[in-house]
Amino acid sequence: MNDLTKYCNCGCGQKIETKRHHKYYGIPNYISGHNLFGKPKPKINKVCPICNKEFAVPPSLSKRIFCSRNCAKDHIWKLKIPTKDELERLYNIEKMPLYKIAKKFGLSTTPIYRWFKYYNISIKRGFGRTMNVYQNYIPNKLIENKANDFEIGYICGLIDGEGCIGLYKQKNKGYVVLRPRISIYNTNHEVIYYAVSILGGKVEYAKKQSPERDIYLLRLSNTKLLMEILFRIKDKLIIKKQQAELLFEFCQSRLNGAMERGIGYTEREMQIYDKIKILNKRGK
Repeated sequence: MNDLTKYCNCGCGQKIETKRHHKYYGIPNYISGHNLFGKPKPKINKVCPICNKEFAVPPSLSKRIFCSRNCAKDHIWKLKIPTKDELERLYNIEKMPLYKIAKKFGLSTTPIYRWFKYYNISIKRGFGRTMNVYQNYIPNKLIENKANDFEIGYICGLIDGEGCIGLYKQKNKGYVVLRPRISIYNTNHEVIYYAVSILGGKVEYAKKQSPERDIYLLRLSNTKLLMEILFRIKDKLIIKKQQAELLFEFCQSRLNGAMERGIGYTEREMQIYDKIKILNKRGK
């Protein structure tokens, strides 16, 4: 046997191929990976339920069912895809958002969009992906009328002093999207989490470098949630009362048919955006 010929010491019997750098560092005693577990673990034999083909998988993939991606796709489509009439009934007659249709079939919204595209069913703008945010809608203390006068007054003062009520313009795939939002900023996390217990919403954290203090942000961006909150606090605000009334009108317009009709923004909604932008201008 040649001095440069070696076999793996784990007992698998495989020959170690010599490489150029081996003459500098020496030929290793094991094939890469075999020295970690001793002998390589035997593979598990399985049978694909679609094509009845036998295939072997390592123990790490013991939960694998199908032999290939094509078989997995065929299995999903054969079991899950409904008829075109059923999808149109759920979407157009029962007015179910796409996330609810997906939940009905136990899937995410992505295959639902593919089904609509496959059947050539038109999706109304704003009635699918925009309505998807409603699945995370949780009634909060204010909406359930469990907040007392002190808590409502505290929230109004917090929004007047540390908050912002506005509309934010974003460009998405060539068209403009207006996002309603209420934000509250503070360096004290207890204040923010107290506001969350009353309003709900999402808390974000921005770490600052010393000597600046870290900032906590409460953000509310659900259109339905914002409309119901503004309905209860807009008359109690002082500094941001006008912004609250305009944003309430905008949310009401979007929920009263504008999103369901699938049209763009009306002239009045664009005027509300311009007015809120002027009111929130720095130094005003």
